[in-house]
Amino acid sequence: MSAAVSKGSNRVAIRRCAMPADPVCKMELSEEDAEATAEYKGMTYYFCSEACKEAFEHAPERFVKKTA
Repeated sequence: MSAAVSKGSNRVAIRRCAMPADPVCKMELSEEDAEATAEYKGMTYYFCSEACKEAFEHAPERFVKKTA
């Protein structure tokens, strides 16, 4: 489970699950408790630590689900 925010031209669309999950370690955390965030292809991802954020930034495609 994960959460990401997509920013459109005039509005913000939010896709949420029960709680965001760090895409690297899969730890569930609230947006407020996230130690770090990163933007990738118009989406905001939340991380439990700077180490997870750095791993994501090094190879984001490895952690982001592919869409059709």
